[in-house]
Amino acid sequence: MAKRKISISFKEKYEDVYLYLMEMKKRKENISEYICRLIKADMEGTSNWQEEVRKIVIDTLQSNNFPLKNNHHSSPHQIDNRLSDEDIELINNLF
Repeated sequence: MAKRKISISFKEKYEDVYLYLMEMKKRKENISEYICRLIKADMEGTSNWQEEVRKIVIDTLQSNNFPLKNNHHSSPHQIDNRLSDEDIELINNLF
């Protein structure tokens, strides 16, 4: 199999990305495969990182008993995983 190489540079604002990849390298993980999978998912439109981040934030908030406003009509036993505008504003202010 022919190998094709490309060199990439990391601006200072992406130093955390570079360090993450270097940690992967230390663990002898295949960085090229990792990057190719990410790009392939983006090309195919299957990359949904925003949804994954949303789920992680909601799970973290709920596991810490942080009250999320439920703006939708649903039974009290259902958990609504949508964030209200106030919740989004709070998260944006935190970061």
